[in-house]
Amino acid sequence: MQRHVTPEEVAEALNITVDEVFQTVQEHFASNVLSMDEQLQDDESDNKSFSIRDDSIKTPEQEAMHAELIQDLSESILKLNDKEQLVLSLFYTEEMTLTEIGEMLELSTSRISQIHSKALFKLRNLLRDEMRNL
Repeated sequence: MQRHVTPEEVAEALNITVDEVFQTVQEHFASNVLSMDEQLQDDESDNKSFSIRDDSIKTPEQEAMHAELIQDLSESILKLNDKEQLVLSLFYTEEMTLTEIGEMLELSTSRISQIHSKALFKLRNLLRDEMRNL
């Protein structure tokens, strides 16, 4: 045989007062819960619906634009010289520091920094030119 839990048991389990249990139950019953997908009927106007946009989810248009930008960036990276491509790859993909890259390529950290900066400058210009051609 099943039984219902008492307010005292709920209060003890949640470490709150019995009054807080009753207040929470009252608030639950008094609240007006609507489905986000439900259309409201209003005698004075047409059907209205409410929606909440999830900004963390991209629209199909945003997905297409993002894919196109990635494609443009990939093509622009291929226009860089081999050393610039390698430095960018090690820095952004392998997450190596400029000092680590310098040690690996037997170049100074300042030289790697120059190569990195020059590559970014070239990419900005290539992508800016690409955007102007659209």
